[in-house]
Amino acid sequence: MISGSNILVSSDDSKQVVFVLKFDVVGIGNALVDVLVRCDYDWVEELGLQPRVFNNLAEKELLSLEQKIKGFDATVAPGGSAANTIGMLSQLGSKTLFCGKVGLDQTGSYFVEKMRSAGIFPHIRKSPKPSGKVITFITPDSERTFAAHLGAALMLSKEDVPIEQIQSARMLHVEGYLLDDPRLQKPAVHAMKIANDSNVPVSLDLGDPGVVSRNKNRVRQIVGDHVSVLFS
Repeated sequence: MISGSNILVSSDDSKQVVFVLKFDVVGIGNALVDVLVRCDYDWVEELGLQPRVFNNLAEKELLSLEQKIKGFDATVAPGGSAANTIGMLSQLGSKTLFCGKVGLDQTGSYFVEKMRSAGIFPHIRKSPKPSGKVITFITPDSERTFAAHLGAALMLSKEDVPIEQIQSARMLHVEGYLLDDPRLQKPAVHAMKIANDSNVPVSLDLGDPGVVSRNKNRVRQIVGDHVSVLFS
């Protein structure tokens, strides 16, 4: 038995038979590693971040922020909206696949390893860009403020979408944050169309208020054309 990225090949002397793995839920989203920091709102504002939403930073800005939080009690964990959803579904017993993109670095290797250890099939492609990272500031009221540099996650393309696995899945789940960037909208909508054509239900979460306010017309169109289950 030879194992590929998401294909099994059974071979004997006379023939080969290819089996495409089937999943309950296929998820597609930003492959990110989270650095979780507990603090108060004064610190969030002092850092110049907009509270309670997703702040998209340049790589240098994120590196500078990492220096500022040195000494804080921080927790590192695999993250990304769809990856978190797929992770919980896996814990509940579903057979799951996550599609995303990471860099050729330790952060990317950590993400893939954690996916596997959580029982998730990682359909993860690699990019020369550094892996995406998010510093998540958690305030005493349990609200979260995200400071993110998506890095390699932004390189996700239509060619990275697992066509056969979506066609045979029970559901496709897409994270709303993909709709916040025109480059990521393309693989997201491509995956949705594959699911629609195969009568596979599509679920979408809307990310946060900023995603919707920045892309309201496009989000409305995508939801109307492709989405069966909407998480607001």
